[in-house]
Amino acid sequence: MKSFLSLVVIFGLLLAGLSGCDNGSKKYNEQAAQQALDLSGRDTTVSPADSFFEYANGSWLENTEIPASKTGWGSFYVVRDKALQKMKTILDSVSREDNLQEGSIEQQIAGLYQSAMDSMAVEKAGLKPLQESLDHIAAIQSSDEILPEVVREYKKSNGTLFSFHVGPDDKNSRIERVHLDQGGLGLPNRGYYLKDDSRSKNIRSAYKDYVTRILTLSGSKEASAPEEASQVIDLETKLAEASKTPVELRDPEANYHLMAINELNEISPQIDWQKIVQQMELGVDTVQVGQPKFYKRVSALLESKPVDVWKDYLRYHLVSGYAPWLSSPFAEAHFSFYNKVLNGQQQPEPRWKRASNLVNRELGDALGQLYVERYFPPEAKEYMVGLVENLQETYRGRIKKLDWMSDSTKIKALAKLDAFVKKIGYPDEWKDYSSVDIDSSSLVANLRQTGRWQYQYMIDKLGKPVDRSEWFMTAPTVNAYYNPSFNEIVFPAGILQPPFYYQGADD
Repeated sequence: MKSFLSLVVIFGLLLAGLSGCDNGSKKYNEQAAQQALDLSGRDTTVSPADSFFEYANGSWLENTEIPASKTGWGSFYVVRDKALQKMKTILDSVSREDNLQEGSIEQQIAGLYQSAMDSMAVEKAGLKPLQESLDHIAAIQSSDEILPEVVREYKKSNGTLFSFHVGPDDKNSRIERVHLDQGGLGLPNRGYYLKDDSRSKNIRSAYKDYVTRILTLSGSKEASAPEEASQVIDLETKLAEASKTPVELRDPEANYHLMAINELNEISPQIDWQKIVQQMELGVDTVQVGQPKFYKRVSALLESKPVDVWKDYLRYHLVSGYAPWLSSPFAEAHFSFYNKVLNGQQQPEPRWKRASNLVNRELGDALGQLYVERYFPPEAKEYMVGLVENLQETYRGRIKKLDWMSDSTKIKALAKLDAFVKKIGYPDEWKDYSSVDIDSSSLVANLRQTGRWQYQYMIDKLGKPVDRSEWFMTAPTVNAYYNPSFNEIVFPAGILQPPFYYQGADD
């Protein structure tokens, strides 16, 4: 389980803390400086001594409404829309080109984008793109076949029931480790299943309607679908009872259990972990288990729950996972519950925004190469690196002056500061998608292709040194993070635009 610290707040503090610094990378630009600070959102009738928040934001709050296609509004939403518009410009451009070289990054991102934008083909296809997997689920005869089916979908990056990834060992960041954590829920976390307040009850009621709708659309009879949905939700509730709360998941010690495969077999005897590891092509005998109690519950449920309930559970999660990119009945049902009920979004974003974001998610390093070539040149990266280095020097001076820190601790703090890694804009090496076969005629087929690539890329890390140059966000992404395992900050090019970043303005 990656423990990244979001930098969405830290970023603003970082820039605010650099007043007066000049890294010399680019001359001061007076026009940029005038644009860099928007004071129109203040309410100057309020004394900042009484309420600095109201003083700084009062007029903005008074005059701003959340757009119907958003779940909130503010600078991050503005910057995200700017980044999506830039992605669209690139994707529209490459999509208009003829005779793109097969397997080139231009052909790949154009093909995926076109398949996502081709709503007529999506409507015509309906559920057919998932028929092979649906047939596999329908053919299950015993509980022994449930986990192999879960694994089969995991290898297309569409896994359910548990959470799996390969990443550095949480106590030894030099070793790549298989991580197994809790999962399998259709609602965000255990509280949604177990809380007794009216809002939670309303959400559960809407969720049952959604599960019923997905099961009906994917083959259940209308008369039996509500009961099947109840059984699926009861299964998820049992999983939720054995899951930890979001607060409990924040304790790294309590969520670290290095276990041999035979130990895992002992706590979950209904699961043949040797077979699962072999099917997943992992080639390991030790795994990092976050929540052993969860796997004990999965094992018990494999024995106690009827096979037909498991088949409904697998069918529901398969179809729900792809629903946003299936025909209208599926997409509308998914939006109505997950976007509207859970998050308050009143209407979908334009298809081009969703399609652009999808390309960034699935082929981000291909899109990213063209993004930075057009919108984030090397001098922009150099300027930002200098800005962060100024911050480091400020920290260095402050650490040395601390009266509450011992000299020996200061030495360690300065050593950590010296080891601080700065990843700015884009990676030095891009991921290679050349093995991914993208065809503009089928969106789901393309998603299965990129899913297979992502799974193989992940498990190929096993047995190799940890690649500390790897980025866990794509260059066009509007976000940032701190990765404690690598002692690094990562600022993708997507976030490095106004109002967060003004190259040439006064720092």
